[in-house]
Amino acid sequence: MDKYLENGKQIFEEYCLTAGNQPTMLPRTPEQTYVDRYPDENQPGSGFTDDKLHQSDYETEVKMYRALELGLDGKFIVLHSFWYTHHQYRTCVGKSHIRKGCSKCKGKNAGDQDGECDFLIICADSFIVIEVKNMENIYGECTTDKLKALIGTYKKSIKQRNKVVELIRCIDQDANILQFTAYPNFSKQFKEQFQFSEKTELRLSDDEI
Repeated sequence: MDKYLENGKQIFEEYCLTAGNQPTMLPRTPEQTYVDRYPDENQPGSGFTDDKLHQSDYETEVKMYRALELGLDGKFIVLHSFWYTHHQYRTCVGKSHIRKGCSKCKGKNAGDQDGECDFLIICADSFIVIEVKNMENIYGECTTDKLKALIGTYKKSIKQRNKVVELIRCIDQDANILQFTAYPNFSKQFKEQFQFSEKTELRLSDDEI
C-alpha cells in the first residue's frame, strides 16, 4: 500500500499541480483506438463486428471525456480508464494477498487487468465514480427487449462502480463518494418513452435510480 501511495504522490506532483481553474485530465488525451477504414461488409472475411462495437464503445467514452474536460470548472483530477489488477484489488480490499494461495490468480500474471473504472474524478472533498455505457443501438420505440438491454447494462455498471468504491474506502473509509452511470448517446425519443413506459416490471427500483 505504501508503494501505491508513493507512486500516487509522484504522479500528482508531476501532472496535477497546474495553474488556472481547469481540470487535470489523465491521460491528457484519450488513447486513440480508431480504425481508419473498415472493408466492405460484403467482402469475404470482413468479420469486424466486434471491432466496430468496441470502437463505438470507445467513441462514447470520448464524448464523456470531452464533456468533462470542457464542462468542469475547477481543480478536479479526472482519471480516464482507471484500471487495476487482481493483485492490487486484493491487496487493498483484503489488506494482504498471497498469490500462490489465491484460486483467482491461477493462470494470471501479476499485471493482468482485473477491473476498470471509465472515469474517476477526484475532488477536494469527494470522489465521483462514472461508468459510461454505449446504447447507440437503443433508439425508436421503447420495447421490452430494449428495456431489458438497458437495465442489464445498468446493473452491470453497478457492480463495476462498487468495486472501485471498495478500493477508495480502503484508502479513506470516510470518503464522500458519488456514483453515476452515464449514457451519452441515448436518443431523445427512447428516453421520453422509457420515462413513461408501462412495463413497470422492468423498471429500476427507487434505490437504483
